[in-house]
Amino acid sequence: MWMAAAVDQRLPHKGYAAMNALTYYSPLWLGVLIVVALNESVRGMVPTYSPAAQWGVVSIVAIVAALQCQVLMIGAQGAFAQALPVPFGKTVRGGYAVFAGWMLIAWVGLSGVTVLLGYQAVTAASRMVGIASFAALGVFFATYFWSLPTATADFSTRD
Repeated sequence: MWMAAAVDQRLPHKGYAAMNALTYYSPLWLGVLIVVALNESVRGMVPTYSPAAQWGVVSIVAIVAALQCQVLMIGAQGAFAQALPVPFGKTVRGGYAVFAGWMLIAWVGLSGVTVLLGYQAVTAASRMVGIASFAALGVFFATYFWSLPTATADFSTRD
């Protein structure tokens, strides 16, 4: 009994942990750390350039990987928590969020496969998977914008 009272005092919502910006944007850092850990492989893709140019390529790949990890987290939030964030404190919930979340997850996976196939010069397969990747992204946007009118106000916005 005393433990439940202590938990209620520390958490902003009963039974839920606080989610700050560091928690929400941690996939960005995860993507950067993965690429920095694999920097030798990335620099090996451009051996003829100067070291400064190689590190420039590592930086660009790190930014792309960070954005992919963040999009993957948003997709997982829709697919598993049935909630996709909408600007101004609203959330799309239910089946639309699940479907759109899975389309985001499919886009991240298929775009990664497209890049790997293209790097290995498997052009026909790379094109087909790339088309499927863009199709998944298009279906995500269609579902997301279709479901915007059903978004519910979950969080208060600050004035």
